[in-house]
Amino acid sequence: EASAARERAVAAQQEELKALWAYTRVVAPFDGVLARRYVDQGAFVAAGQALALVDEMGASFELTAQVDESLLPALTAGQQVLAVVPALSPRPFAARVSAVVGRVDPGTRTFKLKVDLPPLPDGARPQAGMFARVFVPARTASKLLLPQECLRLRGDVPVAFVLGQDNVAALRVVKPGGRFLKVELEGRPYITDSEAFDAPVGQGFVEVLSGLDQGERVACSGTATLREGDRVVPEAQ
Repeated sequence: EASAARERAVAAQQEELKALWAYTRVVAPFDGVLARRYVDQGAFVAAGQALALVDEMGASFELTAQVDESLLPALTAGQQVLAVVPALSPRPFAARVSAVVGRVDPGTRTFKLKVDLPPLPDGARPQAGMFARVFVPARTASKLLLPQECLRLRGDVPVAFVLGQDNVAALRVVKPGGRFLKVELEGRPYITDSEAFDAPVGQGFVEVLSGLDQGERVACSGTATLREGDRVVPEAQ
């Protein structure tokens, strides 16, 4: 009986050692790439302590942004927004909001917005941790915008050539405001601040504060040699 008891004790110790040995090998539940290691070999770790960060191979990416609380009523899941990853391409792309986390951080007065990352322009491949910009509809405003190629400088004075009913060019001094870009994605036009992008990605516009009225026709090509009083032949649209 004593011998049998010792055998049972040894067997129990072996099972215990096997269980402990299993803890020396950590297996991820998916194929991935080790992105960050939080502990060194031989270190003691506590239960629940993070050991490493693994990026899943082939997984889709998600953009996370902190947005000012004033925009919370304007955003909903499934809404289309504009985004750009400057390190990969200056070209913007359309994306959809996957979640609006409505809890506002009392310190920053912002809330978290999650956006699904679609396939990027030019086949660019993102990496976890990259910086991205997300453009959300901030407000609706009525502005008079003029294509920037229609605005010329006479000395330091911005001017435009306005065409009358007889197609005669009249020089008009214009007071410009902010600059904007028009980007069309999936058939929808977006107007955004031109400084939002690191490179030109769409048609540029200048806000007209005074000097032009809505509906007036403005010459946009050949204005380098155009003079006041010249008759212009408009191109067929």
